[in-house]
Amino acid sequence: MLRSKGPDLSEFVAWGWKEPNTHIFIEYLAQYYHQRIKYIHVVRHGLDMAYSRNQKQLHNWGHLFGVQIPPSPQLLPKASLNYWIKANEKAIASGKLHLGDRFLLVNFDELCSARDREVKRLAEFAGMRDVNVNMKELYSIPRRPSSTGRYKQHELSIFDQGEIDAVRRLGFELDG
Repeated sequence: MLRSKGPDLSEFVAWGWKEPNTHIFIEYLAQYYHQRIKYIHVVRHGLDMAYSRNQKQLHNWGHLFGVQIPPSPQLLPKASLNYWIKANEKAIASGKLHLGDRFLLVNFDELCSARDREVKRLAEFAGMRDVNVNMKELYSIPRRPSSTGRYKQHELSIFDQGEIDAVRRLGFELDG
């Protein structure tokens, strides 16, 4: 391994990672990579995230946004939604400020429902116009998870109008 030349990087268009916590470091990534970074911020429906069993981001980062873990499990969705609102608003503002046109916001629901349009938009943003890639194969990748719309199974009265308005402001409708 030590004597190998490593991979031929000319084969690769770019590299990236999927790490939900990266949104906390947008400013620092922009400073470190200067003009060489593009950032794609994917947002799932806030109410679906509020009722997710995975609340690691809230537990790990909620305090950075002034969101505390509630004493009652019944209030966890409200705290989770507040974290989702504050974290995404900050990520979007930071991305626009520090990255400008190198920041792309993707609504996950739209990615799954309008796959061709959204995948094409992602590919163009990533600079894949001149790359030999099977777009039909890429169009088939996004899949709507079974957890989409899970919020409809719950009573939403724990959320106030400002929280519901924030979900809509961030690009998501409420059904049912």
